[in-house]
Amino acid sequence: MKKLFNVLLMLLVLVFSMTACSTTEEAEQKADEKKSQSIKMKEDQSANKEQADEKPGTIGPFWKITHNDNVVYMLGSIHVATEDFYPLHEKIETAFDQSTYLAVEADIFNMNQLQMQKELEEKAKYADGKTLQADLPADLYSQLKSELQEYGINISMLNEYETWYISMVLEGLQAQKLGYDSELGIDYHFLKKAKDDKEIIELEGVTFQLDLFDQLSPEIQKKLIEVYFAEKETAKENIEKLVTAWKSGNAEQLSQVLLESEDDSEEYKQFNEVFMDQRNKDMAVKIEEFLNSEEKGTYFVIVGAAHFVGENGIVNILQNKGFTVEEQF
Repeated sequence: MKKLFNVLLMLLVLVFSMTACSTTEEAEQKADEKKSQSIKMKEDQSANKEQADEKPGTIGPFWKITHNDNVVYMLGSIHVATEDFYPLHEKIETAFDQSTYLAVEADIFNMNQLQMQKELEEKAKYADGKTLQADLPADLYSQLKSELQEYGINISMLNEYETWYISMVLEGLQAQKLGYDSELGIDYHFLKKAKDDKEIIELEGVTFQLDLFDQLSPEIQKKLIEVYFAEKETAKENIEKLVTAWKSGNAEQLSQVLLESEDDSEEYKQFNEVFMDQRNKDMAVKIEEFLNSEEKGTYFVIVGAAHFVGENGIVNILQNKGFTVEEQF
């Protein structure tokens, strides 16, 4: 299976905004401390940005389409990032400033946290009295138990949760360990800027993303855990390669990194159909609606970068529909 850690970094806002720090009171306290530190860090970044205005800034995968007097900018996101991603290139920030609408996978600022937590609990827990220990092979369960202990989490606290949720907890914890923060993610950056002066359009929503995971077959869910352990030792190297490709702003280079190490397993094919191909088609339809709108406007679209690239990516879909997609870097 392609390197899922890399792909998930670019695919789902949900993964890193609602999982890893929701398991224990101690973890929640640490999350609050981390949030306070992050807020201060971003305030410092804001102050430093003024001094860095003369610099072009970090580039990323960025496209523009003009049609029927409508303009759509498309920026591929990494949903977790580090301080050195900022400031972003002035061309990206200027395009955002000129846009009337911000379109994202999910508006994580405009949701009832308690309601979402309740929904997450309902979907993530086994509904039939099954347990994680009964769902996984003994050797994989033992490996998972040891891994969670390294993060100070007792596996018994998660025994009611389905395998897909456990895989998300692992990915979130691993991202934090490697120094990546969802509050420094590209979409988070622009959502925070847009909340007071732009109309925000949800392309999917958190409930939709939760349902994606909840509907995965037991075989795919198990595969997610197996892939996590298979790629654990190379996670740092993999994400560094991904970040380098993202910062190149080169769609072809990014596509090569994302699509390497594919396999032909049935689990991979099913995962790809659910999380990539169908979502790409659906989001492309919505972007096409923006382009054909009679109410002329400028749209700034941010979704996981993996959705844009490759043969079945959004860029190729829109090009095949006859739109001229201009790569900006």
